[in-house]
Amino acid sequence: MKTKPYLILLLVLSSMTRLYAQQGQTEFESSRVYADLENTPSKQLISALRKDDASAFKQLQQIFQNDGDLTGANPSEKLGDMKAGLAQALKDVNDGKNVAVILVYRTLTDNAANFDIDFSSLNVKVFHKAHRTDTLYSNYLLATKTVYFVLVDGSNDFFANSESANVDKKLTTSTVKVNYKTSYLKQSFNDLVKVWGSMGAAPVPKLGVTMIKVNASRIKDPCDIVLSNKSFKADQTFTVHEMNYGSFQVGVTNSKLNVQDVSISGGNLTVKPSADQAKDWKSNAYAILELHPGRDIDNFRPLWKSLFSKQDGQTERDAGQWLVENIFGRMGVYGGAKISSDPLSNLYAGCNFAVTKEFGFNFGWSWVNQYANQVTSIGSITSVDDALKYAHRQYAKGAFSIGISFSPAAFSTALGLKSKSADSGN
Repeated sequence: MKTKPYLILLLVLSSMTRLYAQQGQTEFESSRVYADLENTPSKQLISALRKDDASAFKQLQQIFQNDGDLTGANPSEKLGDMKAGLAQALKDVNDGKNVAVILVYRTLTDNAANFDIDFSSLNVKVFHKAHRTDTLYSNYLLATKTVYFVLVDGSNDFFANSESANVDKKLTTSTVKVNYKTSYLKQSFNDLVKVWGSMGAAPVPKLGVTMIKVNASRIKDPCDIVLSNKSFKADQTFTVHEMNYGSFQVGVTNSKLNVQDVSISGGNLTVKPSADQAKDWKSNAYAILELHPGRDIDNFRPLWKSLFSKQDGQTERDAGQWLVENIFGRMGVYGGAKISSDPLSNLYAGCNFAVTKEFGFNFGWSWVNQYANQVTSIGSITSVDDALKYAHRQYAKGAFSIGISFSPAAFSTALGLKSKSADSGN
């Protein structure tokens, strides 16, 4: 009997569903394990959560290192791997590696008979270090691929004897998803296209612990990791910022940039060329692809700020970090072509130095594809424009040039191709 196509589709979807069920509750979860936390470590954890981040972190380390603290796991065969993974992740956090363990819990109170849970509360601790030398934890995730969630709640027995309204508020039912964003490289290309176009209860009370490892292959920065639960007033969102290695820019070679056309106000660099200068920019603009060492693009500060101050949350900055942030991390290489109906008429290549995320200086060479001395048969063509299509051209020797470059969005704003409100999204 011939199998119907829709039956094959159903079988494929069914097998995919089973696969995800084995891995985690959603396609964004690598694995998920629930276990009961025994009475004594439950009391110790509640006590630690009422103190500070360091106490909570230390207690979590003990839980995942000790045998017998977590019991009744579902699925039981995965508990060992999950504990080992979390123990290593917490060690990596302590060592300043780019790993995050996110603890989510209600406000808990220990009493003699059981635990009291404030279901109107929601607490989040992000164990992660933005810089290797930091002593404090930070929720600033930069290209972080290893992410664990630890959801601390009442045990299954607790909810079995709880009011039905509270059962719907179990943290265990929370789901993880990833919302993807547009990378800086892709966004700069989209902006460049626009510019180009515009110019042309149990007997012994226990806590329940749900451990989730986020699927690293599904974390593609920039993105948001979202923890959802119908009892939350709002989804818990954890942004993974982008480590950027390149962007599309608009450059202008041999431009006469006047000092009075540039100003710094409110931490922003403003460039307002005169009408004649703007016309010159349009006729000499070129599109480039610029590549550079990895940059924290969402935290890339203007040069005049980074020279004399550390980043927010950075406890210390040594000479090497200063050199990277202010010199080496701002250097890049570029190559490009003229923005016109004949882009190959001018080619550009060289090095650049980023002053801000949107503005930099270019130092390189340009090659003009000019008409060679020649005599070429054109038959009966009488139009010079048509005849030039058959003329032979060759690139002249490269000429050194110094210029400036902008992000396409900043270039559009400077030349009035679009308003600042359009640039900012307001």
